[in-house]
Amino acid sequence: MTMIYGIDDKPGPFPLILYGLQWLAVSIPFAVIVGGIAARVHFAGDADLQTFYLQKMIFITGVTTVAQVAWGHKLPLIVGPADILLVGVLSSLTAGVPAIYTSILICGGIFILTAASGVLGRLRRLFTPRIIVTILFLIAFTLTPAINELIFGREGQPQFNLVFVLLLVLGMLIGNRLLPGIWKSMTVLLGMVTGSAAYFAVWGLPVPPETGAVFGFAGSGLFLPSFEFNPGTVLAFLICYIALFVNEIGSIEAAGQMFGVTDMEKRTGRAVGIFGVSNILSGLGGVLGSVDYTLSLGVVSATGCASRFTIIPAGIGLALFALCPHAIMLLTCVPGVVMAAVLLHLLTSIIASAFSMLTREGAISGFNSGLVIGLPLMLAIVVAFTPQESLAACPELLKPVAGNAFVLSTLFAMLLEHVVLRDKPGPG
Repeated sequence: MTMIYGIDDKPGPFPLILYGLQWLAVSIPFAVIVGGIAARVHFAGDADLQTFYLQKMIFITGVTTVAQVAWGHKLPLIVGPADILLVGVLSSLTAGVPAIYTSILICGGIFILTAASGVLGRLRRLFTPRIIVTILFLIAFTLTPAINELIFGREGQPQFNLVFVLLLVLGMLIGNRLLPGIWKSMTVLLGMVTGSAAYFAVWGLPVPPETGAVFGFAGSGLFLPSFEFNPGTVLAFLICYIALFVNEIGSIEAAGQMFGVTDMEKRTGRAVGIFGVSNILSGLGGVLGSVDYTLSLGVVSATGCASRFTIIPAGIGLALFALCPHAIMLLTCVPGVVMAAVLLHLLTSIIASAFSMLTREGAISGFNSGLVIGLPLMLAIVVAFTPQESLAACPELLKPVAGNAFVLSTLFAMLLEHVVLRDKPGPG
């Protein structure tokens, strides 16, 4: 692949700004979509608190982006909120906000310590190709209730919303297939803009929420007001973070192989350290933690610009954007139905990646290996749609795991893969 700029090349001021704006345009939708869902879950009906949540999360994301590109892995990878942590948040709501974000803080600290001790290298061996494929499927399946809520919630009419979501998803898929160059990488942003415009054309423009702050943070209390240690919630998020760690390492390794980088061990060590610090800050701030996005490699392929320095203006732009409550509040006006369509599009891409990996790695070699994937998926569907009142009888220690479709199904998949249906060694 011919690159206009290599990873350590420094473009001139004008291309630096242009490429930086492009990275910023790619970064913002993911922050708003994933963070917006978490903000709505925690602060439904309170626009100020939703905006404050997004401000803190986007600011930490911007700072982390600059830190990773300048001192961490030093690769052209953008940072965004980890949607896998959204699974943990949505399924651990009964534990309460302090327990959820205390767990994120603790997990960030655990990963700094375990990365230094080398334990994570051994943990990665548990994540065979079959388990990774299962996890990719589980991410999509366990977020289905959230999509249902966005589609069949209080906005508009349920029948109209369903048709609207399907048409918007089809439009984004067609755009991703037909659009040339950089426009292909901006499919999500274009989907948000055109989808919102179409929805408002039918149902009318919303009244933008007001805030007294013009520049700065819209709320007070930058840090989590209290901390609460809940062993079950910590365990639930630790499993999410193990999967997130595999995703982080996968993104870094893929970028390293793409650009022929040789000192990957040092880069990975630094990146994991910043990854842990960033998630500690996220826990302290009471927001979702972040991760590097593999999507970045698609942007590089489309533009031919691999310079990591072009991402630094985007990170600075994210931090400055976070300080503008009015801009954030306008983005919170994006209809839930549009967010559902974009989320459905992203999760469909994850499923496609899972099928691709399934074929490439030969993850299914027979009936039993199919069960390792199939049975956890069925379990995830059952648990994801289990009424909350049915889970109320679970002991408090087990509730975050027993009621967490993603965590429970991942543990079950590992039990099948490494114990119950473990591949027998061949003869001789």
